Amino acid sequence: MVEGNLARAMEVDRMSSSEDEAEVTMAGLARECLVAANHSQNAAMDLMADKILRDAELMDRFARPLIRKACSEVIGRTMTIVRTSVMMPQPESDGRGAVIALAAGNRATLYDFPLPGGKRLGEATGEEVTAAARFYDAQATDMTVKAKWLSLIAKKVKKAETVSKALSLDDLSALQIKARGA
Repeated sequence: MVEGNLARAMEVDRMSSSEDEAEVTMAGLARECLVAANHSQNAAMDLMADKILRDAELMDRFARPLIRKACSEVIGRTMTIVRTSVMMPQPESDGRGAVIALAAGNRATLYDFPLPGGKRLGEATGEEVTAAARFYDAQATDMTVKAKWLSLIAKKVKKAETVSKALSLDDLSALQIKARGA
């Protein structure tokens, strides 16, 4: 199935390029590397990096977007650390004094909670906070459905058995519908 989806995506890439323009897209290169690496993410990542680093044209075309993506991921992880520290602060010591100090510190740091996009909670409008709440609610719903679906699959597949041997695509689809609560 993954092979079929990747093949269809690669065909769309080919059809969307003119015959004169044999331009490699980043997504197309990623799919090509995934197929070549037998769908191993780490192996595909290494293969893609090697291809880009060895080809000056690809390096020129992809360097800036890849560097921006890497920076975005590092900044995102940093914001996650800040969000976590605001939401789950750790007391430095036991006792009543630590609780009072923690509460006082929380009052200041809760304003620092970064909303999606990076704006500090303390500087956000009600409309921006509503949008952030919707964003997190959609993520939570998505993750909950995926967790339910995978749990339902896990109940049907023996420990050493593969999913593709134990369940048909119709079975997986039915379990997905059940996980969604439909």
